[in-house]
Amino acid sequence: MIDLGILGLDTSHAEAFAAVLTDRSDVRLTHAWDGRRIRDDAWVAEYATTHDLDVVDRPSDVIERVDGVLVLAVDWDQHRKLATPALEAGVPVLIDKPIVGSTGDLAAIRESVDSTGTSLFGGSALPFHPDVGTLPRATVDRFLAASGYGDPFYYGVHVVDTIRHVIDADWVRVCPVDADRGVVGVQFASGATATCYLDGPAAAATFAFLDVTTKPRTVTVDSTPETLKEMYAPYLDAYLACLAGELDRTHAVLDAAALLLAVQACLAADTPIERSGDGVPEIAIDAATFVAEYEPYY
Repeated sequence: MIDLGILGLDTSHAEAFAAVLTDRSDVRLTHAWDGRRIRDDAWVAEYATTHDLDVVDRPSDVIERVDGVLVLAVDWDQHRKLATPALEAGVPVLIDKPIVGSTGDLAAIRESVDSTGTSLFGGSALPFHPDVGTLPRATVDRFLAASGYGDPFYYGVHVVDTIRHVIDADWVRVCPVDADRGVVGVQFASGATATCYLDGPAAAATFAFLDVTTKPRTVTVDSTPETLKEMYAPYLDAYLACLAGELDRTHAVLDAAALLLAVQACLAADTPIERSGDGVPEIAIDAATFVAEYEPYY
């Protein structure tokens, strides 16, 4: 039996992921910690009762009692602080999207992974939607167009992580196409290119992809509860495979996180961003304002 713990119950993913994991016979949620940034004591107590887990006082109390940790705090400035102790303790970590909000946090998490070899997973679950899985992966000389909606960072991660997952190569350059409208072009080491439109129509609440390889293919993914569950189950399956040593997505997750920061830097400066090693320009995306206005779906 695999025991999992949660650090941060802020988002609706705490409930959604618990619902998916309940259907598995080989894994259970046993412990959780919450900073009470979004949820109150009554909600946390009800969550603990519903899912039969212990809510503890410190993140370390979770880490030392479980086989894997889910970092679900909405405040991306807390992800480094919550994830690195687990990584350094050899506990595989899933960090919910977005992985980090600054160049410094990305470097710190990368250092922990490199020094310990502990598995890291996370980011957007959208790449694991079955319809996205119909797009051919790791194909050179291809073009991918993607459209998203909402906050270009917190929701833009869905677009960025998906193109990185489908193209399955390191990014090398990000160029502004129309920075005012959130449009950028991305070049990859494989020769593939992608165009991302991060400020699409919010009313549709839909992500759309056009892939051109041997023939054009389109995929649209809405935000209904049914659609979300379709992507959360394989997303958590992939994390559990990483935890078991059957899959390693660490490099891809870190590269996608760096690409997301590069996209934000490109939009902010309206200038191309060239990859330099693993680094991106110094950038920090404000979390405080977003968290202050954040409300979970449920």
